Amino acid sequence: ATNVVTVAKADPSYEIPTGLTATYGETLVDVALSDGWTWKDSGLSVGNAGTNSFTAIYDNGDANYNTAEVTVSVAVAKADPEVPEVDTLNATYGDDLSSVVLPAGFTWVSTGKVGNAGTNAFTAVYNNGDANYNTAEVTVSVVVAKADPEVPEVGTLNATYGDDLSSVVLPEGFTWKSTGSVGNAGTNEFIAIYNNGDANYNTAEVTV
Repeated sequence: ATNVVTVAKADPSYEIPTGLTATYGETLVDVALSDGWTWKDSGLSVGNAGTNSFTAIYDNGDANYNTAEVTVSVAVAKADPEVPEVDTLNATYGDDLSSVVLPAGFTWVSTGKVGNAGTNAFTAVYNNGDANYNTAEVTVSVVVAKADPEVPEVGTLNATYGDDLSSVVLPEGFTWKSTGSVGNAGTNEFIAIYNNGDANYNTAEVTV
């Protein structure tokens, strides 16, 4: 009689892949495995940021061995977000940066004043509110307008009929807008311009 021996496949020895990484938004097909290993479902998303587990199959290529299904860990990093463009913002000299309103999702990195009149650059942080994304620092331009000055009060000035307006002395910072006669005897009004000497302030016209 002939004896028949059924030889079963053996289980293979293997080392489970380690150190696998991915970025949020990728699929397992983007995560390379070492020789002999394949993902059970390579179309799966790698999932949220953090450490996630998936099934991989080991096949040593020898028909005398079984395949093996094992659980493999993948460290999923946060993705960089698409950052919306921030239009140029406006402020006035003397304003605090915190008073300049940013679009939703943005915050200023620092506080303080908006700086001198002109266009100034500041850093803002964008957070899209999804824990699977990194925050992003962006440079935002702020156009700072000149401020209106506090104009000192000019007391009543005196002249004599026939005088030229330019001979009437104004307080420091003031100049007459026009020249000519001081006019008839009595109380007359003229326009003076105030400039406090600071380029961050507008000039101001006042009636004297």
